[in-house]
Amino acid sequence: MANHNGNAYPLWTIGVDGSVYAYDAMATQNRMSNAGFAQDISVGEDGTVWVVSNEPDPEGGGCKIYFSNGNSTWNEIVTDGPGAFKIVGVNFDSCAYLTNDYELYVINEKEKFMKLDVDIFDIGYGNNYFWAKKPVESGGIPVLQFCVATSPLQWNVFEGNQDVDAVSVSSDGSCVALLDEIPMIFKLDGKTIQPVYNGNKQTAIQVSAKTTTNVILSFDVSEKGNEVLVLTGSPSVPTSYQPVGGGGIRATRVTTSYFLPV
Repeated sequence: MANHNGNAYPLWTIGVDGSVYAYDAMATQNRMSNAGFAQDISVGEDGTVWVVSNEPDPEGGGCKIYFSNGNSTWNEIVTDGPGAFKIVGVNFDSCAYLTNDYELYVINEKEKFMKLDVDIFDIGYGNNYFWAKKPVESGGIPVLQFCVATSPLQWNVFEGNQDVDAVSVSSDGSCVALLDEIPMIFKLDGKTIQPVYNGNKQTAIQVSAKTTTNVILSFDVSEKGNEVLVLTGSPSVPTSYQPVGGGGIRATRVTTSYFLPV
């Protein structure tokens, strides 16, 4: 992975008006779409930016999918497969997405798609692992599970049947998700849970963590959206979630990229 395409920007957001924004390492805002364009967003390992648009897909399942090389040019995916309501960038110019029937698909820029699974209520990807909310048995309560991202998927239930929200996956394959609204780390051993940082009491509605950047959407909401916070600290300042770039960034959806500090 390198800092090209969408990975040149550590943070991408969707504003309350449906516009896509990218923020560089200095938190400078770059507008990347027209208003009303997107409702969900993710960046894949290669820097491809994927969005679920606000345009209904004629095949059902949700809305149309678009991708970009990290700029304001968007390419529509056109297939006879269903649309999406949630999306996650993966590897090899591909994304995985959920339909509004909770079916999991994977598709690439060449519009080749495949159905992977059903009964998936949330999905995240990192280091060739999927983490998901999925019931152990059909009709049951969705709980945290993980598997290698190779078809056929062989799911492993995380110990304790964890009821989490806002599933995200870091570059080492561990999961970062909200447990009782607080960001927590779930390890690939299937049983270790630890706070993102000790003493964390910051609640959130969304979390995104791919590499060293860990951002959340807090419950601090205004007409411009929810406040975006980043995990930060120094030898003289205790680690905590602080407003990105000193504050002012608000959104309805956030995603980190595989940006590497230089």
